[in-house]
Amino acid sequence: MGNIESARDLGQGVYTKAESNALSRGFKNYIINGGFDVSQRGDYTTATSISANTVTYTVDRFIAYIYDTTGTLTHTSGHPYDASKNLRFVAGGNTSDIFSIQTKLENNLTGKTVTYSAWVKSNNSNIGLRIYDNGHIYSARHTGGGDWEKLSLTRTMTSTSSSIILSIDNRTTTYGTITSGDYIEVAQVQLEEGSVATPFEKTDPALELTRCQRYYKRLNSGRLSGVINGSGQAICTNQVIGDMRGLPSYSLTGAPGIYTMDGSSQTGGTVISVINAGSYGFQMGTSGQVNGRSFWVDLTYLNCIDLDAEL
Repeated sequence: MGNIESARDLGQGVYTKAESNALSRGFKNYIINGGFDVSQRGDYTTATSISANTVTYTVDRFIAYIYDTTGTLTHTSGHPYDASKNLRFVAGGNTSDIFSIQTKLENNLTGKTVTYSAWVKSNNSNIGLRIYDNGHIYSARHTGGGDWEKLSLTRTMTSTSSSIILSIDNRTTTYGTITSGDYIEVAQVQLEEGSVATPFEKTDPALELTRCQRYYKRLNSGRLSGVINGSGQAICTNQVIGDMRGLPSYSLTGAPGIYTMDGSSQTGGTVISVINAGSYGFQMGTSGQVNGRSFWVDLTYLNCIDLDAEL
């Protein structure tokens, strides 16, 4: 079943950590970063291009996807009843296929009745909420009038898949037509147990960052350390993996500086690749280093390492 509610101030409540911890699982909202407070991949405060037919992770835990044409995504504020952050996704052309902001969850919901809700703003009446749970389950559509409307969808979950998809998109029994300039704007995305959409649960952004880093980490500050092996490769232990969901893939941006010491003499070089990721951590290919020495790597916003364990 689906519900639509005209935009108005519902007296959004703020949950303290003590209140959150009193809940059965610590949080009532199963969606991580539903307030869009965490954005490790970039700030997206100016319109960022989204390629056609490409699953593009944007702010943490959220994907932008558009078929047949490009789009732009902006991370902004503008929800009129709260100081929350929003995502705005604008179609750059026409499509009769999917136009979506979505998130994936690890599935521990089988047999539970849940309610999915979000504040949505759009100029297209094909836009609404959708859960993929052994088929497409969708809410009432947005009116397309360009105002904020709270949409909700209640479902008793049946899927036994390892993950489920929650989407704000143009899908019902078919895909509704999208034309250039059509947009989805969304705020306060929530999935909770029960059959009623309750006020959005706010959490400490630092706590949300920790939850997001189960799936993705950008190492862009501080230092890594380890030992240069006999092949000139820098061995970094699993100090950076922590409690990630699974073994991450690694990618390198820029050329982080790497340094070793021989007595009082410092030797500098650069990290040129990330290779041989394993449960112990990973190896980095380097230049200008001496085997057997301890090393440290300086990380910055432009010279960083990404760890990806997304669903």
